[in-house]
Amino acid sequence: MKNMTNMKALEIALNYAGIADEESLCIRNRLSDGLFEITVRTIDRKYDFYVDAADGDVRGFNAEPYYDRGLLCVCRDERFYSAA
Repeated sequence: MKNMTNMKALEIALNYAGIADEESLCIRNRLSDGLFEITVRTIDRKYDFYVDAADGDVRGFNAEPYYDRGLLCVCRDERFYSAA
């Protein structure tokens, strides 16, 4: 997959786990050694994904229970995603 972006990798990760975009908060999305390392939180889970930048395959996935009482607002502005 040519020119994989952070946003495309996030879309792939969310689709892989069946998470609706509006239900999630991406707290990390960076490119390292050919893999996008993505951490996403929902109201009750924390997800870690490793998406291959070359072909878009999910190479690793982990989910664990998570609850944050302070989560009030989710910003979907691309400026808050780190550039690779």
